[in-house]
Amino acid sequence: MTTQPLPDEHFTPDGLFVFIPRNREVAMGLKPYQFSGQGYGFFVILCLLAFSLTVLMVSGLLLIAVDSWNSYFRLRTSQAITTGQIVDKDFRSDDDGTTYYVTYTFTHPDRNGEPQQYTNEVSVSAGEYKRLDIGQAVTVYFVPDDPTISQPTPPAISDPITTSLFILVFVGGWLGISGGMLFTSISSPLRERRLAQHGQLLRGTLTHIEGKTDSDDDYIVNARYQFQSPQ
Repeated sequence: MTTQPLPDEHFTPDGLFVFIPRNREVAMGLKPYQFSGQGYGFFVILCLLAFSLTVLMVSGLLLIAVDSWNSYFRLRTSQAITTGQIVDKDFRSDDDGTTYYVTYTFTHPDRNGEPQQYTNEVSVSAGEYKRLDIGQAVTVYFVPDDPTISQPTPPAISDPITTSLFILVFVGGWLGISGGMLFTSISSPLRERRLAQHGQLLRGTLTHIEGKTDSDDDYIVNARYQFQSPQ
């Protein structure tokens, strides 16, 4: 492979190599290094987006956790039992594995004494999924005042605890990722601004440089340099 010579804008008149051509006049002492401000707008947008998504996500997950605890306590305090029927089975697969679902229906009188049919879909283990067949009778635990709250198993405190722990881990992971993104977006413009306000021009030596193509077919150049501190 033939190496192409670098354009003149990469060098000052005295032969000093300038890695970023737009800083050529800075290296020649013709103008001070100026803070471009690039990254601040992106940082503000990223902050607003991350904050909005975090508020929406945390609010939604908190509602799920509250609903889980509310269902548990209502089933524990005002529980009724009836017989329902399996009407559908389904499973959904993703990168985390396969989740199995069954849909059951049961009948309970409404406030006017008229029979009302209620349907609910719940996740079950693989063993229960294989054991249960469409048309099979199941015991349903429900709240008489609100039959939309029901489940085919006795209420257990492990259910809301498991849901709450899952939400806690998920929220913690999300906050860690979004916090890392915010830190990265903050550090770059602040570093550039500090260089523009307090930095001084020094001459260094290029000690190593290499290029490689990444997984997106972008050509990445990594350079190492050294310099001697004025102190």
